[in-house]
Order: sequence, then C-alpha cells, then structure tokens
Amino acid sequence: VRTLLTFPGVNVHSTIRTGQNALHCAANSGNFEIFRMLWERGADVNCSDADGISVLMVAASGTMIDALRLLQEHKGLNP
Repeated sequence: VRTLLTFPGVNVHSTIRTGQNALHCAANSGNFEIFRMLWERGADVNCSDADGISVLMVAASGTMIDALRLLQEHKGLNP
C-alpha cells in the first residue's frame, strides 16, 4: 500500500462495492501506519459504508486509539 500511494493519480477516495473506503479497511485491520498515510493524503474521513458504518465507528470498535486521535484533529469530521 505504501508503494501504491506514491504513484501519481492514486484515488484515495475509491470505495469497494460495500461502500467502504481504504480508511475503513485500514481501521478494520488495525493498521495505523496505513491509516495515517491515507489520512495524510486526504482520504474521506466522513465516508460511511452501505450500512451507515463510518470510519470513526470502525476505528472506535477496534479501539484504534491513535486513529481516533487523528480523526479528532480533523476539523471536518462528522461524528
């Protein structure tokens, strides 16, 4: 993922068929390093999947404290 994010034109806003974006996936897997990289590149922190599950909810359910701190810093976060 690190390498892919260095390519020009990579869309960090893409979603899979369930509506989850890469931040959902990173939070779900507990991978803070990838979560931070996506966040720094402007991935949509307000994305909700088809079931209405937000990135914040996924991070909180997995107790990703560092991810929750990053999200808290984001001025445009919709709780």
